[in-house]
Amino acid sequence: MARPSMVEQRRTEILDALEECILKQGLQDTSLENIADTAGVKRTILRHYIGNRDQIITALSERWRNIYSDQWLQAISQLPETDSIDTLLEMLFYIGSTEDNRDNIISHELFSESKRLEPVKLDQEQNMAEFIKHCSQILASEYPHANSDDIELVCYGIYANYLTSKSMLLLNLHDVTTKLIQSSKRLCDSLAV
Repeated sequence: MARPSMVEQRRTEILDALEECILKQGLQDTSLENIADTAGVKRTILRHYIGNRDQIITALSERWRNIYSDQWLQAISQLPETDSIDTLLEMLFYIGSTEDNRDNIISHELFSESKRLEPVKLDQEQNMAEFIKHCSQILASEYPHANSDDIELVCYGIYANYLTSKSMLLLNLHDVTTKLIQSSKRLCDSLAV
C-alpha cells in the first residue's frame, strides 16, 4: 500500500505528466512509458499509485470533472443579479489565452475517450448535466414566465454551441465563435416570447 503522505503528491505528478504528454503528442500516442518518463518515475510507480493506462485516463477525467464543477461555481458567483445572460455568455465563449487552448486540447482528448471508457463517458455526462442545471436556473431567473422545458432546450443549444466553440478555437476560427455567441443570444431571446 502506498504511503498516505505520498499518494496525493504522486497522483498529481502522474496526472500532470499525462496532461503534458497529451499536449506534446496526443492521448492516442501516449503510453505508460511516456507518462512515467515525463513524471520522472518508473512505470511500476504509475501502476502502484493509480493503475493501468485506462485507470490513469479515468483519473484525469475525474480531475477535469472537478475542475469544471469548480469553474461553474466560480462563474455563478460572479454573475450580476439581473441581466446575467450576457455576462454568462461572455464567460462561456471567452476567447482566451494559451492556457485556455491547453485546457481545450486536454478536454477534447478526454472527450474522445468517452466512447471507449465508461467512467470518462459518465464524467462527460455529469459535466453536461451540471451545465444544464446551472444554465436552467440562470435562465429561469431571467425569464420567469418561460416554460421550463423551453428553458432546458435552450440550455442544450447553448451547451452545443459552447462545445462547438471550443473546437473552433483549436482551429483558430474565432469568427465562428462570434456567430455561436450570437446564436446563443438568439436562443435566449426566444424565451422572452
